[in-house]
Parts: sequence; structure tokens; C-alpha cells
Amino acid sequence: MNKTFTSRALTAVAVAAAAFITTPTYGFTAEKEGPTRACYVTPDTMDCYPTERDLYAAHPELKDDAPQTEQARTTSLAAAAAAAACSTTLKLYTNTGYGGSVYVFNTRQQTIDLPAGINNATSSYKIGACSASFYENTGLGGSAYPGSTSAGATATSMASGWDNRISSIWIA
Repeated sequence: MNKTFTSRALTAVAVAAAAFITTPTYGFTAEKEGPTRACYVTPDTMDCYPTERDLYAAHPELKDDAPQTEQARTTSLAAAAAAAACSTTLKLYTNTGYGGSVYVFNTRQQTIDLPAGINNATSSYKIGACSASFYENTGLGGSAYPGSTSAGATATSMASGWDNRISSIWIA
């Protein structure tokens, strides 16, 4: 057996295993497998996609400029959902300058413990139409983030000492 081939094969297996372990996989269908760059997070699910464009193609209602359809305006279920969600989303990024993977949230008035991938990994953010609060521990525990989290606030980096420290959020 060729040692070079064996070494390359083991390296390929290790790289594939590392990608599998570090990439959120729930919410995937066969055509969406691969490295994750954008996830939509609700209290019950997390749908992840290779790009932010793919996320918005699957969930056009999350786009900040998405028009509301006539059916959505007149359906009582849609009205109840709209009351529970902000008209624009909270976006948490794994890198400074809105880089890396993005995790999108719009569920209001509920404690959200951050899932693997973004828990203790937030480095920048954009807050939508509803203010938010960030906490260092799950269950809104520990210290509250001292930076601006009012509606419309953005930060290309976290306040001093807060990079990769957020574990739970609340959207007002």
C-alpha cells in the first residue's frame, strides 16, 4: 500500500469529520449539505444554509425589505405570528465586520439560548426593528451586554471583553 495515498486519505477523512462535527446539521435536506454560513433560529428549530442568499430564498419573509402579501395581511394566523415576531431580524455574526456565519432571529418576548455555532461565538451584530438584550450565560443569566442593543443598533465588533461571550438573548 502506498503510504502517501494512505496519508492523504486519512487527511481527507479528518477534514470531512471536522467539517461534520463543527457544522450545524439539523434543518438540512440533501441539497443543503455542506459548510454553513447562514442559519434561521426559532425556539424549536434551526434551519441552516450554505449562504445568506440561500437562507433568504428559503425564507423570503426574513428579508428586511420583504413585502407583506395580501394573504399574510388578512390571515389571522399570520397576524398572530407577526405580533410575535419583529418586522426585521436580529443578526448575530461569528466574525467582526459582519463576517463569518450569520444567525438570524425574530422571535420576540422569549428567552433564546443560543445554539451551537453561535453560542459564545458572536463577534458582531445588526439589530432589527425590535430592541434586544444579550447575556453571558444561558437563561438570560450572568451579566448583560453593555453595548447598544436598541432597535436599529449595529456593531462591527463587540464591546471590550465581550467577543465570543454571548449565550442567550431576548428580543423585546
